[in-house]
Amino acid sequence: MRKIINGLRYDTEKSKLIGSVEHSFELYKTPNGRFFLLFWGGEIKPIMVGEAKAHYEELTDILVEYEDVFGESPKEA
Repeated sequence: MRKIINGLRYDTEKSKLIGSVEHSFELYKTPNGRFFLLFWGGEIKPIMVGEAKAHYEELTDILVEYEDVFGESPKEA
C-alpha cells in the first residue's frame, strides 16, 4: 500500500512494520524515521512521534521492541 500525503510517500513495503492491533491498525516507521498508521480499511494516516508512542502502547502484536523503534528505553514508573 502506498500513498502520497503532503508531498511525502508512505509505503508499507519500504517501511518497517512495528506491530498491530487486530482488525484495527498497523504501526509503521519509514526509512526516514516518520511514523504512520495503516487502518483496517486501507487508510494511511501519518502521525508524530508522541502519537506513535501512544499507539505503541495499544499494540496487541508487537514485532519490534520499544528501544529499537524510538531509540530510548521507556521511563520508569
